[in-house]
Amino acid sequence: MMRLGLAIMVAALAAASGCRPDSGKSAATSAAEAAAERNIMAVEPLDMTHEASRKPVFRWRLPSSLRSPGTVTFKLFEVGRVEDPRKAAGQEKQIALGTSLAGANSTDFEPFKPQPPVVLTGDILDMKQLAPNTWYHWKVRVISDMAAGDADFYFRTRTDDAVPTAAKP
Repeated sequence: MMRLGLAIMVAALAAASGCRPDSGKSAATSAAEAAAERNIMAVEPLDMTHEASRKPVFRWRLPSSLRSPGTVTFKLFEVGRVEDPRKAAGQEKQIALGTSLAGANSTDFEPFKPQPPVVLTGDILDMKQLAPNTWYHWKVRVISDMAAGDADFYFRTRTDDAVPTAAKP
């Protein structure tokens, strides 16, 4: 009888404080969603992807504070064949810098076919595709009237050559 009373009292206190049995999951999920809404998110290739195309198209999602950017800059670095690319900062070599992306498309970039008014510089201009089985680091910097943000992502290319994309009708 005493245990039943204690269980009822604990349940009443939990209900009074607004706690639910799954409230920990909801709070964790909403905190993760809130953090994602504040940050630039990689869409393609995803962060730490293995077997990415050697002719990638980069796509990202902007948080609401950066949805109307005035400036978007893209950088691509070759890291090499290392165990963990995040620990190889001194070994990176910048191979591409794309500027004026806000005028073309502020959420994707195709460095092997840049669209005007994008300005692309770097060693990538002399490349047909990225090196095989190699880690790369890509960075996006976005500036809007009210906020600025940047994000860093990593991917490793596949061994096979890039497959040419089919022509659009």
